[in-house]
Amino acid sequence: MSAKALKNWVIYRFVWSLKTLAGRLPRRTALSMFSRLGLLAYGLLGTARRRTVTNLSRSFGWSRDDPRLQRTAREVFVQAGKNVADLIRLPKLTASNIEELVRIEDGHHLNEAMALGRGVIVITGHIGNWELMAAGYALRGYPVSAVARRVYDRRLDRMINDLRKNAGVRGISRDSGLREMIRVLRRGELLGLLMDQDTRVRGVFVPFFGRLAHTPVGPVLLAMKTRAPVVPIAIHRQPDDTHVITVMPPVSLRYTEDREADLRINTWRCTRALEGLIRRCPAQWVWMHDRWKKRPTEADRDAWKEKIDVP
Repeated sequence: MSAKALKNWVIYRFVWSLKTLAGRLPRRTALSMFSRLGLLAYGLLGTARRRTVTNLSRSFGWSRDDPRLQRTAREVFVQAGKNVADLIRLPKLTASNIEELVRIEDGHHLNEAMALGRGVIVITGHIGNWELMAAGYALRGYPVSAVARRVYDRRLDRMINDLRKNAGVRGISRDSGLREMIRVLRRGELLGLLMDQDTRVRGVFVPFFGRLAHTPVGPVLLAMKTRAPVVPIAIHRQPDDTHVITVMPPVSLRYTEDREADLRINTWRCTRALEGLIRRCPAQWVWMHDRWKKRPTEADRDAWKEKIDVP
């Protein structure tokens, strides 16, 4: 066994052990344990901690000695720990008890979009427990498919997909699922996509917390091709550890003869909606992600400046 294979095996066994333990514990105990693990990660994972602090400081203008900065940075890791606990416990949720844990605000926006019959592209980010959000709709009887990247280890990938499947969420691979995504929309169903990270996919630079960030354009391209409405949704943990799903009105997309400009402006409009949802509970987004990793070129900056006056 190579060193890499051994490392992946150790990680898998560790995650499997946590999954088994959290599934047997009462929810309150599991949340407490995983919040402590989150704090432990905050102390041990120096690179992730420093990136979290830096990203928060630049995005909110907090100085390094501002108590809000360190408090929020720690809470980011606590929230992540709690979200893992609730993710692991997805199999315990059913159609009869989901209302106790997850409620929906302004759900009429999504229902009205579905009534158009073109399917709905649900855009969200790594905000709160996004896996629980998908399950919250699936367990209420909504047809939900979620587009996701394959996890590097096939055992972990299978574990996560099994959790989704048990909650009634269909998984679609980001790498090879375009045709299936279109079929989902043609059936009038919900298609969930994340578009808040700097990944190895086609993207454009648009403002995100005041700085140009390379942003995936897949959801917008799909919407422009199918004319399916795009509805921003996010889930936030409440002080009592229940969750609230917030549904925004559909994003107003621009369709002109300048397709490139439309793509950039529409991606910005989607990103602006997600930024607003992150600002509601800043500690519930993954600030340890290197969101501004790719640097815009002068051409990228110029391309945005040309469109900045478009509402």
